This record gives sequence, C-alpha cells and structure tokens, in this order.
Amino acid sequence: MAVGCVAGDAQSYILFCDFFDRVIEAHQGHKMTKSQKSDFNYANLKGGDNFDSAYVLSCEVRVSRNVEDFSFPTHCSRAERRQLLTLARRVLSQVGAEFPGRLYPLGEGDRAAAEVGGRPKVQPPSDLMIKTGVTRDWPDARAVWASKDGSLVVWINLEDHLQLAAKRTDANIREAFECICINLLKLEALYRKLRRPLCGKEQLGWVVSSPAEVGTALRASVCMKLQHLPQHKRLQGVLERLRLRMDTTEAGELQPTQEQSCDGVVVDSPHCRAPGCAAPPQVHGGSPWWWTPGRP
Repeated sequence: MAVGCVAGDAQSYILFCDFFDRVIEAHQGHKMTKSQKSDFNYANLKGGDNFDSAYVLSCEVRVSRNVEDFSFPTHCSRAERRQLLTLARRVLSQVGAEFPGRLYPLGEGDRAAAEVGGRPKVQPPSDLMIKTGVTRDWPDARAVWASKDGSLVVWINLEDHLQLAAKRTDANIREAFECICINLLKLEALYRKLRRPLCGKEQLGWVVSSPAEVGTALRASVCMKLQHLPQHKRLQGVLERLRLRMDTTEAGELQPTQEQSCDGVVVDSPHCRAPGCAAPPQVHGGSPWWWTPGRP
C-alpha cells in the first residue's frame, strides 16, 4: 500500500474528496483542479527499445482498471465479484478469438503458470490484502487469463477488477507497452459494448482502489542486474533515498525490500503478494535485481 489508504469504490473519491484529493496531490503532485489526461497510443512512446542488454534482464508493463458501478475489490460483495468474473469471461472469450488464451480460476494458478511458460504463480494472500478486505471469500470468483504465447496475463478481482500485465525476457519495454495498449483498448471497447464501461473521471483519470495509482493506473518496470552495488560504500544511503531496506532471506542472503511504493524505484520478488505490488528483489552472489518504473 503506497499511501496508507484505499478506496472502496469510485464514488469514495467524490464523497471523501477532501481527504483523497490531498492524498493524491501530496503523492503525485497533481492538482485536482486540472483535467487528467493519459496517452495510450504506443506510437507516441519515445525510446524503450534500446536499453543495454548487458544490464537489463527483463521488463514489464502493468495497468489496472475497474468497472463502472461496481465496488472495488476492497469492498465488493460476493455477488458483485461473481458478476464481474462473468463479465470478464464474456469479454476475454471475444479477445481470445484473435488472441488465443485461457481463463483459469485462481485455484488453478500453478497450472496456468506451467502452461504459459513460467508466468508468476499465485502467492498466498498477504496480511495487507487481508486487512484491506481484498481477500474476502478467497479465492471465490478470482481468476487469471493467460495468452497462449505467454505475452499477456489478465488478473481478475484482486486489488482491482482487472489488471493487465505484459512481461518480456529482454530489454524491449516498447513491445510490452504496445501489447498492453492494443489489448487494453480492445477490452475497453468490449466492456462498453456490454454497457459496462471502465471507470474514469475527468479530474482523476482512470480510477483504481489505490490513490497512488489513480490517473494512468500504469506501472512500467525494468529488471536490471547491478553486480557491484551491494559492495558500494554508500549502499545504505542509496537504499534510504529509494525507500528500501536490506533484509535476510531464509537462505541467509540479503535482499532489499520496499518500505513503501513510490515513483522512484519498484522492486520485484518471487514473494510478490499480488499482481501490481512492489516487492523485494533477491540478491544472489552480490547481484541485486532492480525494477525501475516509468510512465508513458
């Protein structure tokens, strides 16, 4: 949780605007008197295809969306959640006609990971997810859709109603962003066709459960291998500026873990509590794996 609070639905940002506006302005620096605009035309992205492959190991782009007139997963009922899964199944079946994939109930997450070539396995709910109400009736009506080629995964009814994730095992984040943009626009059109548009507000942009991600609700990250950083004499200062700390794993190795989500650096780990989270990177033999976010 990046800012210590979440919203129960889109209307919360209106009813409790005095609170949420201050949180968003403090975290993002966006004045709520301005209209929020986002550009998901991948042709307008500059760069992103020329990172140094000697350091960049993989990249990923994630984007979250919620459906209008439904409570967010932090507050929704079992009936709402099941209706959202039914909608997602209808929409993704149409996407699958030209972009083959399969929908797996959350209980089959391990099977999905194996069949699509190493997609992230579903982790047990974290304490934070339990405290925010995301895990109510777990794992009822939660699912993951995975494309046949493994280039795209859509998580359903976790922190938000939908979260698309495109990951590549090279340094070309432009291709990952293009995959997200193309399929996100398809999903938006299909939901509108069902008269269930995705949730957006003029002054907020795309509305999601976390005030920290309101706007584009997008996170782009790059996994880099920095071999000598753990031995750097100013390592502690670097971690403090990036709001990270060093922990010891069960194997006795050190790993940086995130104290709070921020626009500076995001890190990833096999212990990631759920899609979209920022979690710790492993340090093996003095080689940390860092995730650095950006925005279109």
